[in-house]
Amino acid sequence: MNFRIRWISLLLGLIAFAACLGLIAKEELLSDSTPINERNCRVELAKLPIAPLAETDKEGRLRFAGFWPGELALNQRLCVAVAGVSANAVEKRLETEVERAKKEFEDQDQAYQSALADERQANTDLAAAKSALQQKPDEADLKSKAANAQKNLDAKRAELTRLSGERTKAQDKLNQALAALNAGLPPVELALYLENRRGPNLTIKAQPISGLQYLFFDLKPSVQADTDDGKFWRALFSQGLKGGEKELAVGIARMTNGAADTPQANAPRRATLVVYRPWPSLFGALAVVLLTISLCAYAATSPLLRDNSLTYEQVNNENNNTASPPTAERKAELAPALMTIGDLQKDLSGAALTRAMATAAGPFSLGRVQMAMWFVLAFSGFCFIWLTTGQFFNVVTPQILVLLGIQAATGIAAVQLGAPSDATRVSHGFLRDIVSDASRPTVHRLQVVAWTVIMGVIFLWSVISSFSFPAFDTNLLLLMGIFNSTYLGFKQAEK
Repeated sequence: MNFRIRWISLLLGLIAFAACLGLIAKEELLSDSTPINERNCRVELAKLPIAPLAETDKEGRLRFAGFWPGELALNQRLCVAVAGVSANAVEKRLETEVERAKKEFEDQDQAYQSALADERQANTDLAAAKSALQQKPDEADLKSKAANAQKNLDAKRAELTRLSGERTKAQDKLNQALAALNAGLPPVELALYLENRRGPNLTIKAQPISGLQYLFFDLKPSVQADTDDGKFWRALFSQGLKGGEKELAVGIARMTNGAADTPQANAPRRATLVVYRPWPSLFGALAVVLLTISLCAYAATSPLLRDNSLTYEQVNNENNNTASPPTAERKAELAPALMTIGDLQKDLSGAALTRAMATAAGPFSLGRVQMAMWFVLAFSGFCFIWLTTGQFFNVVTPQILVLLGIQAATGIAAVQLGAPSDATRVSHGFLRDIVSDASRPTVHRLQVVAWTVIMGVIFLWSVISSFSFPAFDTNLLLLMGIFNSTYLGFKQAEK
């Protein structure tokens, strides 16, 4: 019976795990069936009451017009319609600056041309005065006129030089304004907020216009579990999750002077974030349960988690050995196994009895049971986080590595420190085996079992509620190390 349970649960567990992966892959393919692009986004958002332009948009007041799809999933794109990224006045600022620079240049050029004409006239007047003076060099009046003409020409030339500099500055200013107009305004960086929290990698460059525009954000968590992005998504999943889904407020804000603490504009409706679907999760949980049952069924009939490889056939042979019959004390030790052998001989026969008599009869090892328990928990937790969030780097925390190291060291040391009598002991039942030494239950074993169960429950709760392995504090790890060391110390004394 145990043999059939082992293989049936193993087969069904593998089928359930394959079904889980298949359903996840199917959902991924279905999510890609309708491309999330601007054309489809326009069509879908046109079904909603979205105003293409509002008066506040012209003033540069950021408006979150809508988003699509309404049901969000990881590794998916989100289309966002926003308006009012930049005010009309800001859009026209460059044109105004060009007009102002052009008017200033025209004024300076006109003044320059007028000064140039005056300089030419002054130069003509000076030439005429000098010509008249050459004809009558002794005339004092002509000398005075020539001197005044020279002074006037010098003044006109100085004024022309000054106006030429002003004209050059105006020309440079006009060229800069034209270059800025051709280049346009710089893009505006916007950040997406989910449940009033800004995602570290959820930013995009938007056009500096007041009209409606469509932006696309990739909802793809980092595969690194210990990054800010990975922590952001896990924190988002862990609060208010119902049936694998969560209602989210979606907002947006400018990042002109750094990230805002809260969104500057919120969407008119809430989004539904799908963390995991019921059916893939059900098959995944079923796979874990069935594979665990298969492991337990195998461990129940094999020496995998036991202190020795003694079988019921060997116990029966020892009990029926007429040449060297067991003592009364030894018979008392073998009593639980002999009762099981009697039940097997009563209920089975032939090949079934032979197979049942070949199963393990030794006591369960506390150290090995601990190792097996943490293996199942760590493997199941890792698969759950990986399949749910897509994160697989740095999922295992340093504290879990320390804990697994403690359990591994305890299991190895327990084998090395085993008493000679462990090779001939038989099982008295799983629970009694792990809390008892060769003769009776002990406190040091009981406290190891109790704290192992407590930490296992904490581990499961952390994985399911926060999608992360727990970061056990140093004192708790030290406490677990002390209890396991105490267990090994008593085990050494039992030898």
